[in-house]
Amino acid sequence: MKICCVIVTYNRKDLLIECLECVKNQTFKPNTVLIVDNASTDGTIELVKSHGYYNKVIDGVTFNYLLLPNNQGGAGGFYNGIKTAHESSECFDGIWVMDDDGKPDIHCLQNLVKYLPEYDYLAPLVIAMEDSTRLAFNYHGSFSIKQLIETSDKLTPDYACPFNGILYSRKLVDTIGYPIPQLFIWGDELNYTMRAKDAGFIPHTVIDALHTHPSDRMKVTKSFMGKEVIEVPNKWKGYCHWRNTIFNSKGHWNLYE
Repeated sequence: MKICCVIVTYNRKDLLIECLECVKNQTFKPNTVLIVDNASTDGTIELVKSHGYYNKVIDGVTFNYLLLPNNQGGAGGFYNGIKTAHESSECFDGIWVMDDDGKPDIHCLQNLVKYLPEYDYLAPLVIAMEDSTRLAFNYHGSFSIKQLIETSDKLTPDYACPFNGILYSRKLVDTIGYPIPQLFIWGDELNYTMRAKDAGFIPHTVIDALHTHPSDRMKVTKSFMGKEVIEVPNKWKGYCHWRNTIFNSKGHWNLYE
């Protein structure tokens, strides 16, 4: 299996280096690691160069650096990364995607790849960086790892944390295409999963493929009417969230339909 790892980064250079170290040390190594930089301004490229990850081959793994002309958000970053990997002459069998603040366990990719011939949308178990007993993102309203494991075997169907250590098959990308870059953030990953499901690709979380990530930053509170409301940290993120939520609820795959 030939795998390309796509890591999207923006102004988190130290976290990026930690992520790259985790990827470099995998027991099953990707053929290529594509670092997609959303026009960082914190010296990311200089730090990557100083650690030897800038367009270099290390232990048989090719590290390539893709610097975007402007910040295109997570959606634009994964659009460019997945597109570049998919259209590469290397003809990768799978694309392993993550943000710069995730840390895959040393056996993560090995435990994902073993299911790739049978499944096309494979996810690791994403554990909260702050508390190893909790999930970073909820599983049917619960953050309990114990509860998820007790209700699953080696694979948990119809559950995944999109773009957090996900392994997509070539067949999946052939079928549904790339993320929609105009979505920018908050909803782009859900959109890609919805499209995958519509095409018959059901996500499966691999219980023994571990990936740590900061806990979900999205907060849900109760309004005075008793309904759940998403708290947004500022106006522009709130705009992206509600715009993308409405867009996804309509089931459109083109933002300008």
